[in-house]
Amino acid sequence: MIREARRTQNSKQDKIQIVKSQPSVNSLREGQEVTYIAKSNRLERYRKEKGRLWVSYMDTDNSYTVNKDLNVGGNLNLSSKLITRNYPAFASNQSTSADAQTLSHNNSTTIHFDEENYDNGNNFNTSNYSFTASYNGIYHFNARVLLDGDNTSADGDYDAGEQIQLRLNKNDRTTNAASGAAIAISRFFIFTDLEDKFMYNAISSDIKLDTGDYVSVSVWQNSGVVQTTFATTNSYFTAFTGHLVCAI
Repeated sequence: MIREARRTQNSKQDKIQIVKSQPSVNSLREGQEVTYIAKSNRLERYRKEKGRLWVSYMDTDNSYTVNKDLNVGGNLNLSSKLITRNYPAFASNQSTSADAQTLSHNNSTTIHFDEENYDNGNNFNTSNYSFTASYNGIYHFNARVLLDGDNTSADGDYDAGEQIQLRLNKNDRTTNAASGAAIAISRFFIFTDLEDKFMYNAISSDIKLDTGDYVSVSVWQNSGVVQTTFATTNSYFTAFTGHLVCAI
């Protein structure tokens, strides 16, 4: 036993072969182990065991790449920043091309956000003015709309008791979104008669969405006349933003 232990200890380890093409389960024999230098200059170690292909990665700069899921049973402690590419986040606004969008009396009209400031993950659509969830999760949204006060002789006029509602709608991006589609509403009540007044309303809410659910913004008003939106080159006036808070 002592002699065998010494022989094993002093024997040279066979050099692992470096292959020129990426290994597969069919290219290796059972128990064979090889290394492969990927295009990213990362060293990859492959072994076929029990008919399955096993792989580990090595880098010279202390980086480590995980191609699929990383399951952490405990806490994930970071000493530097967390970089999440394609993490859903967007900012859109109504451009001057869509300015003066008409908002009919007693209708919930979907607001046209036809311009993007950014769209990380490519989840916002400027054709149907809605954000589509790419993950099951909790999402945060902000929306604001400025209504014109002097675009026409009628808009900007309100009587006491009327209201302007800004709505976040789920899975309804029709021109006139149904009231049941609203999952968050900001109500602006008119307490005195107004004439030629610019009106501003904003909403902020966390919403649980499943993959494929979509959210749009609409305005409902009952002033008795057609109101219009106000948009300029300043994207702060009429805008819609959002991002993923956490996947679930």
